[in-house]
Amino acid sequence: MEKKARITPQPRIYPAYRTPDPESLRYDPLAVDEKDWFECIFELSSIGMVVSTPSGRFLRVNQAFCDWLGYSREEIMSENVIVSHEDDKVINFEARELLKDPAVGAISVEKRYVRKDGSVVRAEMHVTAQRDRSGQIERMITQVVDLDPIYIARDAAVVQAHTDALTGLPNRRELIAALDLQIAQAITNNAPLALIMLDIDRFKSVNDTLGHVIGDKLLIHCASRIRQVLDSQALLTRMSGDEFAIIVNNTNRTQAVKLAQTIAEQIAMPFQIDQYSVNSSASLGLACVPEDADNLSDLIRRADLALLRSKSNHSAVFSFTPELDVITEAWHAISQFSEPPLDTPIRFEVQPVIDIEDGIEYWREALVRVQWNDSLLSPEWFIPVAELSGTISHFDEQVLNLLVRNVLSGVIESPIAFNVSAISLGEPQYAKMVLDLLERTGLPATSLILELTESAELVGIDNALNNARLLRQAGLKIALDDWGSGNTSFAAMRLMPYDILKIDASLIHGIGHRSQDELLIRHVISMGREAGFDVIAEGVEDRQQVDWLIAHGCRLGQGYFLKMPRLIDNNPKSDDAANM
Repeated sequence: MEKKARITPQPRIYPAYRTPDPESLRYDPLAVDEKDWFECIFELSSIGMVVSTPSGRFLRVNQAFCDWLGYSREEIMSENVIVSHEDDKVINFEARELLKDPAVGAISVEKRYVRKDGSVVRAEMHVTAQRDRSGQIERMITQVVDLDPIYIARDAAVVQAHTDALTGLPNRRELIAALDLQIAQAITNNAPLALIMLDIDRFKSVNDTLGHVIGDKLLIHCASRIRQVLDSQALLTRMSGDEFAIIVNNTNRTQAVKLAQTIAEQIAMPFQIDQYSVNSSASLGLACVPEDADNLSDLIRRADLALLRSKSNHSAVFSFTPELDVITEAWHAISQFSEPPLDTPIRFEVQPVIDIEDGIEYWREALVRVQWNDSLLSPEWFIPVAELSGTISHFDEQVLNLLVRNVLSGVIESPIAFNVSAISLGEPQYAKMVLDLLERTGLPATSLILELTESAELVGIDNALNNARLLRQAGLKIALDDWGSGNTSFAAMRLMPYDILKIDASLIHGIGHRSQDELLIRHVISMGREAGFDVIAEGVEDRQQVDWLIAHGCRLGQGYFLKMPRLIDNNPKSDDAANM
């Protein structure tokens, strides 16, 4: 470790005071003798006191000074013991030189002493010069105040400000400081650097079901497992809640992805916490210097975007790609609209729900896309950015307004299904917004079907349930979308007042390949029929899947094999739409 140069402290200088004429002093006749009075103060003082010659030789020391340094009085007075720190001896010399000036009565300065056990302690030395009638120094009286408790408390406060109290890891403030420095060093030295952001999946569920004590212990265990796979050069920090960040030096993208995958595997192993076996997983996103960013804010933002992509795509690890920046730019453009203009970049692809045996269309689903330059961006790309920016509810409202306009103008046939985020459904006024829109436009509530993604974690659950009930009472149907893509599938079926259950394409693709998927689909079809749901198979792509579904009682489906989605040109020009 590089030795830091010590800055010699600057002494504080106090002016000399005029010694009063002893004859003018009136002593209390009941007071003890002046010598006894001095002895009492000197020996009973709780701080170290030293009387020395002008050259610095000890004439007398009190017991507090001896105890503080760990020496006996005889050892200190023997002149064989040096108590001043080698590097601070110059401070003693400078103090004596300053005191030679008759205008200087005393000085205070910090210095270090060496105790008998070799430890170094810090103190403030207050030296007063006692002069004869000619102004020459007869002796020096030094008071020594231990500063170590102050420094220890100050150091502890600094550590506390930069350390996470639960895990003992460096906190966000320390990450920012370290990352800013290491990015500059990486660029100067042409050395790669990676920032990995990590979230514990479904951590809220652990807190809600097992309690915050178990949740805290899970975070501690996760931190321990992550540390085990990092080398000494990596810096692991806890950002907040269940989010961690890791700075990895001299690591390219391939190595960083491999490390992130190893971390994900470690977190996926069961944790034994008290009497519970806790199964967990993690989502990780990473960005690299210099390929992805060359400054602090861009690196953190892009690693965060990669993390969001990982969470939305249900993949353990995702590395930043330039497309994420394009999506961010597109999203910023969309979020500026108070309501969709005619040239809005929001587009719809309409795909029907079909009777897979006779081909009859029952209703359609509006799949939202964002037109940006020459690309159509799907929700899996831009929704996480919308949620991160806090504008998802505004976006959902725009989508619904534009959808209603297209239905009223005859561009899109009804009934039409649309997706809404769990965040929007949890807004207190969401149902009122929808119902007010329908009342203004005269569109029947039966023209709309609300789809909620099963893998979404409901935010504001009481508001979400109330909104769903109000909309259903008004005539909207509610669909549970992507069943099987999340981790609370059966609980989700009980939670909301659903009318429609859509089996996720990932399960449908297992038909003919994975018997476990087929078994699960059979149970869902049977359970859905008994509960009165319309059960729909998503992502139907071949004849084998169609035949299997018909044989097991599922008649409704969506997918490229049944009918391709159709891109709609926005054309909200009807009189009804103009009155919105």
